[in-house]
Amino acid sequence: DNDLAKITKSLRTSKNRMVCIIQDGNRILRWDRSYASHTKNHWRKAAPDSFEILGTIENLHYVGKQD
Repeated sequence: DNDLAKITKSLRTSKNRMVCIIQDGNRILRWDRSYASHTKNHWRKAAPDSFEILGTIENLHYVGKQD
């Protein structure tokens, strides 16, 4: 969906480390920003269930209908 692509692109900024799409409680898409890149905005698509570096969740952005 074009709107979803625009939203995910707008969230892939240097202020965020990970962007995930969750549908029906399941993570279906995920992008990670490179931890080695502090000044640049390098993102890579990652498997939704791949290992994550543990840390706190700083921001959650909900888009769409919430149950």
